[in-house]
Amino acid sequence: MKKFGTIIAVLIIFLMPFVALIAKRDAEREMLRPEVVPVRTVSAAKPKKVKKAPEPALTVQEQIASLNAGYKQMWESEAQSKEPRYRLTEDERREIERIVASEGGCCPYEFQALVAQCFLNICELDELRPLEVLERGDFWLVYDVEPSETTKQAVSDVFDKGIFPTDEPIRAYYNPKYCSSPWHESQCYVLTCCDCRFFKGR
Repeated sequence: MKKFGTIIAVLIIFLMPFVALIAKRDAEREMLRPEVVPVRTVSAAKPKKVKKAPEPALTVQEQIASLNAGYKQMWESEAQSKEPRYRLTEDERREIERIVASEGGCCPYEFQALVAQCFLNICELDELRPLEVLERGDFWLVYDVEPSETTKQAVSDVFDKGIFPTDEPIRAYYNPKYCSSPWHESQCYVLTCCDCRFFKGR
């Protein structure tokens, strides 16, 4: 048994230099091996953001012009989408403009709009077309006056756009400087404009 142990010890002592030599060789190879550095490919690289050139600032006049163009487009679109308050034929519009011009062509816009409103209220409340109102005798041409642009605007504002000088349903008026009218005074008084007194029904 002692002899076998001696043999093992001798073999270990004999093999030790060879084991040390192999370990040294492996260490030198490891030191000489080149270091591998991962390379980032172009596709993997994060793209750089390209800064856009700043847009030139608008002047105050250009900004105002841009806003006005937007408002004009909005107003035109809204005006086209709205139905007129009371749709008139060309003949009806012409006759109403003649009546308003006859009654107050020399008066300011407000008075002419009040006359046009009286005409419209009668048409709507009595369910009559304008020419039927004229045939009934509610209005007549005192003076044959050519309608002015103010007259045409007043008629358009009232009949087309529904813009009224007063919220009251006026339908009659007279000028007490030229005549007296118990019938008018028996109605509900609303307002006076250009010496004319306007009334609504009772």
